Amino acid sequence: MPKLDHWTDSIPLITLMVAAFFVGCLTTTAFRDLEWETLAAGFLAILAGFFALKAAKLQTDFQKSQHENEIARLQKIDEKHFLQEMELLLIELNHTTKDVSDKLNTKQIVKLERYETEGLDERILPLKPPSTNEKMSFQYNQLRLCLKLLRRQLQVIEKADELKIEAEDVRQSAIKMANAISRICENFPKSNLVFPD
Repeated sequence: MPKLDHWTDSIPLITLMVAAFFVGCLTTTAFRDLEWETLAAGFLAILAGFFALKAAKLQTDFQKSQHENEIARLQKIDEKHFLQEMELLLIELNHTTKDVSDKLNTKQIVKLERYETEGLDERILPLKPPSTNEKMSFQYNQLRLCLKLLRRQLQVIEKADELKIEAEDVRQSAIKMANAISRICENFPKSNLVFPD
């Protein structure tokens, strides 16, 4: 039997059943010893079953909405913690990349070991929650990639003498990469974290 989409779709069926019942009662062929109390009790039992079914459906719908609300709340908390961790890290990373850029511009020696402890390592980025929106996810992935490339460029610059290569192009590319990281740090979405004075 096909499922009825709306409760009004059952009106023709109920009307047919009531009409058939009264036609049977009026002909009195099968209902000579009719007990109205039994019929009323049966009707009330069917009505009680209908209300029990409705109550169970309402309860499951409520539990489903509560579960969805809880998941949404936990996703917001995860995203808030992620943004707070990123904000703290990006402040330090922005300072570090500007320092690297300044040293590369003045052609000073940049020691990668020193900067790895100051945040110039993509492995220290916090894990992004799965609920992260597309724009933030893109910026996060862009930041990871830029950090990885900058580290490789700094490694090449550090070992340029050993490898006997001209490092000026790599130096210019590293300066651009450091500036790109600084821009990503400045434009990354902020949390509502308040820093004490």
